[in-house]
Amino acid sequence: MTGLKNYFWQFKKALCKDTCNRFVELGRSKEEKLGVIFEGENMGEFKSAPSTKKEKQDLFKKRNCHVAWLEDPWIYELIHPYIHLANHQAGWNFEWDWSEKAQFTIYKEKQFYGWHADSSPTPSSNMNEPNSFGKIRKITCLIQLTDPSEYEGGCTQLDPRQDDPDKEKKNISIVTKEQGSIICFPSFIWHRAQPVTKGIRHSINMFNWGKPFK
Repeated sequence: MTGLKNYFWQFKKALCKDTCNRFVELGRSKEEKLGVIFEGENMGEFKSAPSTKKEKQDLFKKRNCHVAWLEDPWIYELIHPYIHLANHQAGWNFEWDWSEKAQFTIYKEKQFYGWHADSSPTPSSNMNEPNSFGKIRKITCLIQLTDPSEYEGGCTQLDPRQDDPDKEKKNISIVTKEQGSIICFPSFIWHRAQPVTKGIRHSINMFNWGKPFK
């Protein structure tokens, strides 16, 4: 899909500091796992955690962070209205009907996530998850949880082109780092989290699914 008038929409400081701290406390109470990437083009299948030194080295070329998964109902009740509003105000009007577990992400010093897109043109074929079967990720929602005074680096950058931005650097936008801000963008938009150079950054990603674009 091309020709978007807006390729991201953000609500600066939408959540208060106490709410952000509640998210962080909840996320840090969960089991942390190494963040992985998807297998091939099917967004319904995750790669397993690396089991060898070579697999870990390959993963760390693209992604190095830790994640935990959140599914408390209050999270969706709080965040869904912002996703619906962004979808309307940005002019996307994508049809979507399900959100997977919220991904709480921890970026420590030197950790990052390189250029990637969150969706695939290939619908999920994972029959173990009927809510996503036959669908694709359509809207990504990012929540900035950490006060930017507590870390350095870690900028989130977006590139609207339909190709790997490493091939040519241009059209790069940097979204707000302000604590409590909510940023939404189509899941096919290329983006990255630059390395944290000092401190620790916490964030949440919520991926929202719907039937493939026609």
